[in-house]
Amino acid sequence: MSMGLRIFGAGALALALAGCSGANQTKLAAAVLPDLYTTAERDLAALRVQGAIDNGSPVSVVILTDRGQNSGLVPINENRGVVTWLGVDGSTLSTRDGLIIATRGLGGDLLAADVSQTNALLQARQPGRVQRFHTELTGDIQADTRAFVCDITDSGPGVLELPDGPRDIRLMIENCYGAQAEFLNLYWIADTDGTILHSSQWLGPTIGNVTLRQLRP
Repeated sequence: MSMGLRIFGAGALALALAGCSGANQTKLAAAVLPDLYTTAERDLAALRVQGAIDNGSPVSVVILTDRGQNSGLVPINENRGVVTWLGVDGSTLSTRDGLIIATRGLGGDLLAADVSQTNALLQARQPGRVQRFHTELTGDIQADTRAFVCDITDSGPGVLELPDGPRDIRLMIENCYGAQAEFLNLYWIADTDGTILHSSQWLGPTIGNVTLRQLRP
């Protein structure tokens, strides 16, 4: 079976995820690993992701909102609190406490991000003003670090539906602006332990907005 990154709209993704009721691994795999054409290299990554799902690995799904693409993700490494996630197309995301701090293989990648101030307020579920720093490659292949000032606000409690059932959450909003861009990040955070269960994060002018959602912890 050939599996790879699927390109489709948000409506189709919602229908796919709707089939992920309970902890059924077959349904979960079907939601994040659809049948598609792919290269041999992507097939290998997809099989690795499939194997991890079958073995009970944590699973997330990433949606490249501005590109209309999505991919299943499984963790392949953890180093000093940074988790590297592998997508079915061979691309990777690195996260710290659910905040994306680097990408590889997406095109226009985020080389690194310092989001420590944002993370501190989100973990405490507290509003405030912070700075974040994004490092990207310029057109002449030089690393360029850009600073943003961000206001974090608490939008209140709510409930988030996940494959294993509803979770009580608090929605935190991060409104950022800098010399080159302005953007909005959203975080649905578990009331119990501060885990970011669902988020919309801006990764730069090329990748744009990304939705990251936990399907299985």
